[in-house]
Amino acid sequence: MKCDDLFEAIINLKDDRGNYNLFDLAQCFLRGYNIEKLRWLLKSDDISNILNGIYISIEVASLKGEFSSELMELVDHPDQEVRTQAEDAVKRLGLS
Repeated sequence: MKCDDLFEAIINLKDDRGNYNLFDLAQCFLRGYNIEKLRWLLKSDDISNILNGIYISIEVASLKGEFSSELMELVDHPDQEVRTQAEDAVKRLGLS
């Protein structure tokens, strides 16, 4: 799948390959895919998009400086699962 197709499948919940698509999209970001799309996931109003953005952020740890503020903001998110995943990402990436 092309990077744009992966992104669309994930945000439209047509992700029938589960974490494989997330991993493939992470690889797209590492190869230079528009990083603003990852920022969009992290700032989304949709919990699934936020959680997918956190997962991808961990996978693309080499870009962690790009998203440190977004991840830190998610530590205070009203959704428990988002908070937990964000806290884990912050710890894994050494941002705290």
